[in-house]
Amino acid sequence: MISYGELIRQIRQSKKISQKEVYTGVISKSYAIEFEKGTHAISSLLLEKIVAKLMVSMEEFFLMYHQEELPEKEDFWEAYARTCKTDEASAWESLYQKISLEKGKVNQVKSAAIKLELDHIKGKQVADKKAVQILENYLIEAVFWTLQDIFLFTRMMHYLPLKSRVPFYYKLLNTLDRYRHFERGRSILQSALASIMDDFIERNEIEHMELMIKSLEKISEDCDGTYFKILCMYYRGIVRWGEGEEREGGEEIEQAVAILRALGYENKAIEYETMYRQFARENNDIKTME
Repeated sequence: MISYGELIRQIRQSKKISQKEVYTGVISKSYAIEFEKGTHAISSLLLEKIVAKLMVSMEEFFLMYHQEELPEKEDFWEAYARTCKTDEASAWESLYQKISLEKGKVNQVKSAAIKLELDHIKGKQVADKKAVQILENYLIEAVFWTLQDIFLFTRMMHYLPLKSRVPFYYKLLNTLDRYRHFERGRSILQSALASIMDDFIERNEIEHMELMIKSLEKISEDCDGTYFKILCMYYRGIVRWGEGEEREGGEEIEQAVAILRALGYENKAIEYETMYRQFARENNDIKTME
């Protein structure tokens, strides 16, 4: 895939702006040359300064970046997303065959993700440690999370050690302003935040939920975000219930579930109703033990 530096070079040359004008006071000439070749990375703060000198917004820059990605990479993740909707091992095996001849770090990540998906479908109880480590290292080392990285984290977070997840949550939140203004990015972020909060509820750990709820509300302000606004109502009810406001929280939860059901999301209504009952049951058990 094209690097940020290579895209910067394309934009700079198309605008006939010199390297000196773009990089002076930001990074050295030698580093700028390597950055534009795609061999060096820079921080998000420095990237924002460089992009501003090109008279391009960060929103537009990242939109161009995703449009410039190699078709093979886009095709793979689109195929991956489609395969996620099936429980057939053969579909994952077929996807693996398509990348089996590829080499390099990106291919290792793809292969590791497919292996974990396959093992899950086949009923394997213990996640492959090597595959998990490959994914964890990749997500840690990535300076910027692309939309594919966010999608990958959403699919794989259940396999990652609990202690390493919190930094990833904040890494995800740092991408909100980058991607929230165009439809595909917003959709991936909304699904990611909802999946994270579902995971919180299932593990009965809601201390980080308030920040996640605010973030999901922030990117779900228009009509297209109605479904996720309903989920925010549900999540707030869970938080209130967990903090001792059981009646008020329960009312919010039941209202959210009723709206989902009224709008035709019957399967989701059942799923979130079941999740609430399990959450309430576990918390009541804890209170009994105390």
